Amino acid sequence: MDQALQTPEILTRIMEFIHKPNLFTKRTPLAHFACVNSMWRELVQRIIWTAPPAEALAGIRRARRHLYTPYISELDFMYDMDATVHTLSSDLQFPRLRELTLSNPPILGSRVDVSVLDGWTLTVSQYLQPALEHLKLRWWDSICTASFLKEITEK
Repeated sequence: MDQALQTPEILTRIMEFIHKPNLFTKRTPLAHFACVNSMWRELVQRIIWTAPPAEALAGIRRARRHLYTPYISELDFMYDMDATVHTLSSDLQFPRLRELTLSNPPILGSRVDVSVLDGWTLTVSQYLQPALEHLKLRWWDSICTASFLKEITEK
């Protein structure tokens, strides 16, 4: 039994089974697993930070954000109403990011809230990494500026 608990493959499967990806809270059930030892902490971080809510990364102290970005493979800003979330991530690298969903402006019901568009800018160059496979754009007419398209072609 002790040897099975030191096998990363088995532990990962157990932790993935316990993890509830739609329930991202400060105290996930896996938080207790992370306290066992450094190997378990690494496995927990890899599982929890694979596809976190976009706001979760912004809620971490600036000095520690870079510790979690190597695990992120999916980011969804579909319901993001604030460009500051992107700005807070501007100095970070996302080497495993494979899927990115961007959305602006905020949607109220079935119409766009035009009052919040003034001055809304999107900083996304940090997400445009070589590993990126899928880029989904919602309300692309306001996202696809000349500078945004230039960044995509360059990266």
